[in-house]
Amino acid sequence: MLSRSFRSVAHGRSRRSNGLQLVGVLNLTFRLRFRSLAAAVAALALLAPPSFGNAQPVLLPFRSVHSLILVDAKVNGVPATLLLDTGANNTIINAKLYGDVQAPQLELARKGPGIVGHALRLRVDLEIAGRFLFSQPVSVMNLGDLPQHVGAQFDGLLGQDILRQFRSVRINYRAHVIELEK
Repeated sequence: MLSRSFRSVAHGRSRRSNGLQLVGVLNLTFRLRFRSLAAAVAALALLAPPSFGNAQPVLLPFRSVHSLILVDAKVNGVPATLLLDTGANNTIINAKLYGDVQAPQLELARKGPGIVGHALRLRVDLEIAGRFLFSQPVSVMNLGDLPQHVGAQFDGLLGQDILRQFRSVRINYRAHVIELEK
């Protein structure tokens, strides 16, 4: 339970009720009786995984293979390599990775331009550069021999749907880093 007392400096009055202590007109102080609750909340805040919500840009390292940009990610906690594809409207994961991810199916998606076959739609949690994007819609497709055809092993495509969530996306080829700003 919180207790509150208010004292108006201008009028010299004091009133007590429920948990907060207000002293003076501009001086506001809070007192919490259950310090263990405050400590628990503070501990949870420290243990919370970092998110994209902060103002600092996120640096996403990448590998360049045959001029393709490959990034490491986790899809529902499963490690994956995604090919950055700025021409893909949607993020796609390979059917092989889908078996490991264990996410419920949302719908049967339509074929996209340049894609042959059927796709399932899922919501997954993506972890990129140690940061989380929760409940992201992705398509599941059999990429077949596309990884072998382009000469790089990958588990899916990181598409525009993820990139559009950022105010700025900069690729630094010399440093092999993608800078993402919210």
